[in-house]
Amino acid sequence: MKIPKYWARGEFQGKDESGKPLTFVACGWSFSSLQEAKTEAVARAKRVGELFARGQKPDAYGYEDRPVREEVLKDIGEPGNPIALITRNRYGALVLNANRVLFADVDYPKAALGGFLALFSRQRREAARQAAVDGTVRRIEARIHELGLGTRIHTSHIERLNGTLRGQQARLTRRTQSGSRRSDLLQKGLHLWQDLYNWVRIHGSLGDRTPAMALGLADHVWSVVEYVCHPVHVSDLQRDIWAEERNAAQESPLDHRFRNKVLPTS
Repeated sequence: MKIPKYWARGEFQGKDESGKPLTFVACGWSFSSLQEAKTEAVARAKRVGELFARGQKPDAYGYEDRPVREEVLKDIGEPGNPIALITRNRYGALVLNANRVLFADVDYPKAALGGFLALFSRQRREAARQAAVDGTVRRIEARIHELGLGTRIHTSHIERLNGTLRGQQARLTRRTQSGSRRSDLLQKGLHLWQDLYNWVRIHGSLGDRTPAMALGLADHVWSVVEYVCHPVHVSDLQRDIWAEERNAAQESPLDHRFRNKVLPTS
């Protein structure tokens, strides 16, 4: 599997064939160290700059010599010789990468097949479903009793939370002028409200503490400034991807037309 563990970005200040200054950006990778990845990134950016200085252009579709650019989360197998890797793609999904995959088609004799299918009869499926429901209900009721919220399942707390959310989120009120036309913007607004509700706002029912303090995740009430400035622990690769997307969203069409062009090479 050609999936490097270390990635880095490198820049090279050069000029094109007419002498116009350009900034060349490239990504480098390494299977051993971050420093080696940075060295490779600068070298790749320099090679592209030299091509432009001669009036040439690199192959934009060289997929064969470029590995998968994803964060490696876990190695499966022996150290140095994994049989599979778990990576995170740019959408946040976990991906299993394997050297070899086996698909087997097993044919059972008719007699054995009949007994096997009996395990999945409608009556057995219904009994298994009901057992799962009953077990879930018992676990929920035990948790409610443990938290001191009553003795049975009810919707009082979730309805109260729904009312608070609608009262504090203009996007969700009825007959509002602040409605979200895009689902991603609505989701971001809800995420922001959720964090402020759990980390910044104190709750009288929790003894003037925040939910984060009640769960032991914080030892004091956070301020809005503290929440905004708190660092997010993600990989350097993910930070670079976010920076590229943020700069692209903030740049105006006029600035995009007249700026020195940055040429990504991977």
